[in-house]
Amino acid sequence: IDLSFSPAAAGVRTATLRVDSNAPTGPVFVNLRGSNDVLFSDGFE
Repeated sequence: IDLSFSPAAAGVRTATLRVDSNAPTGPVFVNLRGSNDVLFSDGFE
């Protein structure tokens, strides 16, 4: 599995990856967490 989790909004974001299989234990869930620091420009130099 190749996975990229890139939140576009500022702050911490979460998601859950579900991996289905035919195993008797059912699907596997993987919690994801990422953050994005947005730089702001106020227009003044």
